[in-house]
Amino acid sequence: MIETLAWDSHFFGKKIGRLNTALPLADKTALESFARHERYDLVQACVDTGDKDSIIALEKLGFAFVDLRLTLTHRFSNDTSPQSDTHIRLSTPADIDALKRVSHHSFTEVSRFNWQQAFTTEHIDRFYDVWLENGVKGAHDDLCFHYELNNIILGFTTIKVNNDMAGIGLIAVRAEARKQGIADALVTNVMAYARQHKLEGIYSVTQGRNIPTQKLYQKHGMQLTQSESWFYRKEWY
Repeated sequence: MIETLAWDSHFFGKKIGRLNTALPLADKTALESFARHERYDLVQACVDTGDKDSIIALEKLGFAFVDLRLTLTHRFSNDTSPQSDTHIRLSTPADIDALKRVSHHSFTEVSRFNWQQAFTTEHIDRFYDVWLENGVKGAHDDLCFHYELNNIILGFTTIKVNNDMAGIGLIAVRAEARKQGIADALVTNVMAYARQHKLEGIYSVTQGRNIPTQKLYQKHGMQLTQSESWFYRKEWY
């Protein structure tokens, strides 16, 4: 019915759950009773954007729309194998502090966690710092590459291989270094990495409000392959 997200709950200091939308949502009374008994601070739900019945059911349960969850994909065909930029480096734990200076505040405005003050800016920043650090160490995403110029890290992207595809987890560029082709170089490097490891293509999941990243991916031939909708309900007591 509702799965308690243990890691999220511990990290954010709130009881957070995720509604199993594969189950029938019509039994409002049972859901209300269960949620109130468990005293959730926040319950999440994610459904296909075209699933009108589930969306109506969620709204009747008091859920509010938060953002779109968009998956963009590019499967390789006979397109030319891209070459990595010479400024791209494989990140190591020694780079983590410098990488976090790039990450800081890069995701706050476009994050689905930035909704009705459900989480503080500090918590959101720290969430992505942990994601980044784990990516460098191979504990969440598999690895991280960064763009370095004159010994200064200007941008990075994490990668996770999943079902013969290279997934872009996080991608960010320092504010003062944007619109200089660094993000393009990072995406091109992911494509080169995927080619070198005989993978079928690349993909990424981003938020509907993150228009710049969508445009970046589309520029590199990535097309929308799935659209889902995030819904939240706060303080289900």
